[in-house]
Amino acid sequence: QTCALPICFPVTILFCYLIIELQSLCFYILAAFDRNSHFSSEAGLKYFISSALMSGVFLWESSLLYGTLGTLNFNSLAILFSIVASDYSMALNFIIYFGIFLVTLVIFFKLVVFPFHFWFPQIYDGAPLSSTFILSLLPKLVVFILLFRWISACSILMDSLKYIFVLDGGLS
Repeated sequence: QTCALPICFPVTILFCYLIIELQSLCFYILAAFDRNSHFSSEAGLKYFISSALMSGVFLWESSLLYGTLGTLNFNSLAILFSIVASDYSMALNFIIYFGIFLVTLVIFFKLVVFPFHFWFPQIYDGAPLSSTFILSLLPKLVVFILLFRWISACSILMDSLKYIFVLDGGLS
């Protein structure tokens, strides 16, 4: 039995990481596109440094989740999260919830919501106007899809995560 690649291809956290980071490489260049402007170079560098920091956090939490659960596939994570709430030890639950919190934090960074909305106006201000339009819209579309996939994978644990989303939405 054969099937098309998009249907059978397992979506993992690392696959989403590669998509986001390859997309970000283009946006670093767009932010620093005006070579004669000091502000544009500074905007590109700020965007690169802040994204590199969050990229490291994303890889760290991926290793936490992989080390505790043994998979990074969204469908498998959804199944394992249903077991996490009941059968695992308190320390293991803490590591899993911490990993989920860090994934959500990185997604919030890429969406430029509450704790990170102070960093990006400097990047938008320094980038050329044509790049600013692309920087403020295009990356968010891809990350919204990732956010919805992440919420569907964590739907079992949404009692814990819904407060984070409500707080962040109110503060944004």
